[in-house]
Amino acid sequence: MSLFLWWILYYGIFKLQVIVQKEEIHEYLVSKKTHHTTQIKKKVKSTTTSKIITQLYNLMEDEELYKNPLLSRLDLATRLETSEGYLSQIINQEINKSVIQFVNEYRIETAKKLLHDSVFNKYSIEAIGMEAGFKSKSAFYNAFNASLKMSPGAYRKLQKTS
Repeated sequence: MSLFLWWILYYGIFKLQVIVQKEEIHEYLVSKKTHHTTQIKKKVKSTTTSKIITQLYNLMEDEELYKNPLLSRLDLATRLETSEGYLSQIINQEINKSVIQFVNEYRIETAKKLLHDSVFNKYSIEAIGMEAGFKSKSAFYNAFNASLKMSPGAYRKLQKTS
């Protein structure tokens, strides 16, 4: 019984520490907010869909909606005043990605920047993933690995040596 209670206490403290680290990262980034251009921007065709795509890029870059771990396709569609299905179709046709792939690109780019910046070396990889907008450690690791063919930890080590 005491082992069980110890495990619950340890796990709870670990989770609390990750949340505190995520908040510290967020506060630092907000205080140091600079206007940066994201490398993900792509040229879009001048059709009716380009207006929605342009608005979508603006929402992602200016408002950083991707940092919301609960962001859904419905949330994006509502903000863009279109339907979920139409939004998915536009992103598929114009960008050749699913909605989640599109959102995760922004999250991964943010995580890469944080992992590369030595200011954030004292923070756990999980806290950095949460700040980038991932809901869980496993979602972060899976998306990062699928995109870069390496774990966030390996990426951090690679950046330290280069």
